Formats: sequence, structure tokens, C-alpha cells
Amino acid sequence: MARGTKDINHAQFADDTILLGGASQIIARRFKSELNRYCHASESEINFRKSLIYGWNINPREMLDISRILNVDGVVAWESFNYLGIPIFKCKPKSSAWNPVVEKIKRKIHGWGSIWLNLAGKVVLIKAVLNSYLLYQSSLLLAPAKVISQIEGLVRSFLWKSGNAGGGKKFALVSWKIIKLPRPEGGLYIRDIRNQNLAMGAKLLWNLIAPKPSW
Repeated sequence: MARGTKDINHAQFADDTILLGGASQIIARRFKSELNRYCHASESEINFRKSLIYGWNINPREMLDISRILNVDGVVAWESFNYLGIPIFKCKPKSSAWNPVVEKIKRKIHGWGSIWLNLAGKVVLIKAVLNSYLLYQSSLLLAPAKVISQIEGLVRSFLWKSGNAGGGKKFALVSWKIIKLPRPEGGLYIRDIRNQNLAMGAKLLWNLIAPKPSW
């Protein structure tokens, strides 16, 4: 991840674990040994039906041998998988990874409607609910400009949508750039999605490379 840091060979949270290692039978046997020791010490069992091996730059024959050693199915042709709700990509992340977030925002806006909400109520919902949907994934993935534009379009439409029974469109009374400004500067302080995404990513990188305090 950065110069001077140790190699990352596993990631674990609750009962979800990723093991990272070289694609070889030797590594597979070592993994198997450590897993057996863990199961014996903790009296836990591994659900092999929910486990999977993702190979990267490995031939199918080698994958088959590793799969037999670990007693876990293996795949060579894959693009991504989810870990703790975050897509892990083999290559460059695709904008489709953000589709679940976009759809969740659409469903929430559709469920709220706009008949019983005034402008102040919409602002509260945007800040407290809609922006929170982005926090988790945007802290680990950089959202494409197309996705940012799509989400901001949904939020703008919700903010300015007419509150009558027809729910028709309403012209924006103020520029979106002004809407995102702090209140003392004449805005409503709705967070800029792009800046939030960059800030959270920078924080993650800083935690990886910054020297740790000695206390």
C-alpha cells in the first residue's frame, strides 16, 4: 500500500475474512494449516459453501489444485466481488458499482414524495438521510464524475420539485453552487459530494502513510 508498511495478508471483520497470498500450492497448504489451527482453538467451523477463491493471473490448472487443497471452489474469470458491502475490483472500478447507491436514493425520494414537504423539510432530509447513503462507499471508492452528476441531479430535482398533488417540476430559484455554500455565505450548506468523496479518500490514504504517534 505504501513504502515502509508491512504486507497485508488478511482482512477480518466479524465472520467475514479475506486471505491474501500467492497463487501456489505451498501457500494454499499454509492457509489450510492456519485455518485448521484456528478452528481447533476457537471451536469454530468454516462454511466452505459460502467461501470462494478468486484467482488473479493464475492458470486454471493451478487454480484447480489450490481449490482441491482448500476444499473451496475457485474462479479465474471475475471482475469484482463484495466484501462488507464494498465492491472489490480486479481492474479499474466501474461506474456500475454505484448503481445500488443510486437506486437506494431513488427509492427513498420516491417513497417520501413531495406533497407534504416544504423546502426546509427537504433540506433536512437531504442532509440527514440522502447524504449519509454515500458515506460508506465514498470513503473507500472514488465515484466517477458521471455518478456524481447523476446523484446531484436527483437531489436537485427533489429539492425543487413542486409540492402540489401533481408533483410537477419547479424552476430552481438559486444556483446549485450557491446552495452548497455555508449559511453565512448565503447557502444551505448541503455537502458537495465530490469534495466529500475526495476528503474521505485522502483521510484513508493519510492513515496508511502517516507516521503513527508513539504514545
